[in-house]
Amino acid sequence: MSGSVLQQLARWTAMQRLLAGRVLLQVAEELPDEAAAALRESAAALRGSAQAWQKSATAWHRIVDIADPRSHPKLPAPSYEIVGRGEVVRLPRVIPHPCTLIAHTPAVRVGQLLYGPEWRPEAATRPDPREGTEILADARGAGGLASALYRLPAAGWQLALAAPQAVSLARGGLVTDVPEHQTPGRRNHRFRPIRMHQLETLSHSYKAVLPAEQASAESLLNVAGQAGVPVPRALLDAAAHRTLAAGLDWGHARKPVRVDQPGLRAPQPQVRQRRRSL
Repeated sequence: MSGSVLQQLARWTAMQRLLAGRVLLQVAEELPDEAAAALRESAAALRGSAQAWQKSATAWHRIVDIADPRSHPKLPAPSYEIVGRGEVVRLPRVIPHPCTLIAHTPAVRVGQLLYGPEWRPEAATRPDPREGTEILADARGAGGLASALYRLPAAGWQLALAAPQAVSLARGGLVTDVPEHQTPGRRNHRFRPIRMHQLETLSHSYKAVLPAEQASAESLLNVAGQAGVPVPRALLDAAAHRTLAAGLDWGHARKPVRVDQPGLRAPQPQVRQRRRSL
């Protein structure tokens, strides 16, 4: 997973939260005051999650991942002379990382729930949203809608927790063109290796996502509870979150096994040496 993948993942995740919040606001217009207030509160929490993810994506500004050809600046079209001489060099096509496709799919599905089955994120114009009654009919009520949208912040919490380790693993291919990092009096290239404080800034940006995602998940669970829709998945997620937050087998190297420990010493085969007769 490269730095460019992490940035794309953050942007798609932010779009998911924004679309989900707009779905809740559209549905809230069709519900009584108390239920509508709960949906608007969840929409505000999702908006906070979207802003946190967007800030984590913005933290990658002035940082380039040399392992991804899409991070290179857009070059002008080659002239006819260069094409005639056969000197055109095309950048290799990069297959999208599976996590970006997984993040793209919920954004499309939530957007189609809001704008209709023909909507795509790449559309230049945004159509009018569907009626709240139609959305509720497709989602099987406000409780079913909240239960389905709860999966977004539940998964986002784990993504934000794993992101700092992914940033550390991608450090070798990250460069920056910040002028302050140029050494005075020496000939410097445009891009320099990323500094430690920049790496810490990238990792720190994901820490702000954790409480925002927790607030969004809790708010959606409250909406589902008020509607009488159980969410059994939440119990498993809570147990997983406690385990991951405790740091058990998450980002820590395992202790090396010592051979001298009792019960771990393997018997050495006995090799008999035969005397060779002259």
